[in-house]
Amino acid sequence: MNTYKRYCLGLLLPLLILPIITGLSLIGSFFYETFQFSGLYFLINLEPLYFHHLPLLLAASVTFFLTLKMDGTSILSGIISYIVVTQILTNDTFQKALESTTYQLDPTFVYIQTPFIGILCGIISAWIYNHFSSVQLPQGFAFFSGKRLVPIITGCIMIFISSILFFTWPYIVEGLITLINGIKQFHFISDGWIASIQKLLTPIGFSLLPMFDIESQAFLSSITMYITPIVLIIVYLHSNKQLKNLYLSLFIMIFLNSIVGGNGMLFDIIIFMSSPILYGIHIFLTGLLIIVYNNSSIPIPLLGIGASIAYGVIFYTLFQKLNIHFDIGVINTKKHDDKTVQNLFHAFGGIENIIRFQYLPNLGIEVFVISISFVDMQKFQDLGFAIPYEKEANILILKIDKDGDKLTKALEELQKEEMQSLVF
Repeated sequence: MNTYKRYCLGLLLPLLILPIITGLSLIGSFFYETFQFSGLYFLINLEPLYFHHLPLLLAASVTFFLTLKMDGTSILSGIISYIVVTQILTNDTFQKALESTTYQLDPTFVYIQTPFIGILCGIISAWIYNHFSSVQLPQGFAFFSGKRLVPIITGCIMIFISSILFFTWPYIVEGLITLINGIKQFHFISDGWIASIQKLLTPIGFSLLPMFDIESQAFLSSITMYITPIVLIIVYLHSNKQLKNLYLSLFIMIFLNSIVGGNGMLFDIIIFMSSPILYGIHIFLTGLLIIVYNNSSIPIPLLGIGASIAYGVIFYTLFQKLNIHFDIGVINTKKHDDKTVQNLFHAFGGIENIIRFQYLPNLGIEVFVISISFVDMQKFQDLGFAIPYEKEANILILKIDKDGDKLTKALEELQKEEMQSLVF
């Protein structure tokens, strides 16, 4: 699994519970408003509470998926990093520290608890874990070696990162505010541009900042209901065959969330995972649809149907042309049985085509073949593996998450057996 896929999974995991949270909040609102029943009133606050803690969830999730070993203990480092930054940069902390001075705290620090900060903390924590989780200290400090050292270093480094954010964060937020206010001067197209920028910044966690609220937000939620089904069907048709049932349940949840909640974050991340090119087109089409809606009298249902057709044609064509296969990367973590090894061996063209195998840590299995034309690329998808990519002429890399060295040895042993059978 490459870094891009790991990052996408780090964004996706905390959002998977969003449809359930939204549904429970709607149930609480229904009983309270219809029957004046306050016993389920606490459900109404679930969604705001979830978005309040979403940055913390992202910090933990991104840390976990970006660590090379995907070790659960790395989550602690992500949580520590986020807590350190947000506690140092809170308004209350600075007001107490600066109460004896005339310095006025910048109001943009109100926005410090954002998904962007959570993602940033996750990336830094994962880097710290990858570099220090195997460090061995001298005998007297041996207890703090390895994984125990990581949270300590994380806390220290995040204090330094907080000092950098103290000077840079106001400029980042004020820069976004200035950009949005400048775009609002173009009344006819402003909402479309702002929505496109919001989509562009969604994968790095800026989409929930209040300056992105637009008058066409209700239309954007409505149009999402029309385009979500057709896009998810196309993604489903181009997904891993062994995980069809998993993807079906996932996509149903996303579709229901677009109906009852109107929040397109989960849908956006799915497109972003599929391909950055598709996501760029999604950004462009979103802005274009809002501009058309604001400057015409086309009814929303008619515009929604037209949008779904356009999305369907464009996305299906690109999935075919670019050979895109959706895969969330939960495969290749199981033990590989003899049948899987044999099928994988023959997918590379068998004994007549394979020269040798070599395991490359953090990359996968390097396979030297006589001719790539004899390699059955589709068979890898059928077996639950990512399609190998061509490193050089007649050299392929098969990405694999766990037990790559064991699988390489199994393939080498099978190659020896096949060679012996040819000799004897």
